[in-house]
Amino acid sequence: MWPMDNPFTTTTLIENTEVSSFSTFKLICIGKTGAGKSALGNTILGKEFFDEKCSTRSVTKICAIGRRCYNGSLVLVVDTPGLLDNTMSRNECYRE
Repeated sequence: MWPMDNPFTTTTLIENTEVSSFSTFKLICIGKTGAGKSALGNTILGKEFFDEKCSTRSVTKICAIGRRCYNGSLVLVVDTPGLLDNTMSRNECYRE
């Protein structure tokens, strides 16, 4: 599905449900380090796809995608490293 050189990690949970290409919902979680982007993604998907913990330091280092089929619709959530991440250089943060 993804080229080997793609920087995204992919976690997938697709239930045995047909999904129409017209019923895909995409959400990208963007915000400051420690804002709860991973927790939001896990809550929306109803399962722990993304690592999360209460910390002032960034837990998410690279973008990750969680997928779930819900009532016949595919829900995609992209978790991103925090803006103004205190452990990455500005260029690393922009690249992610």
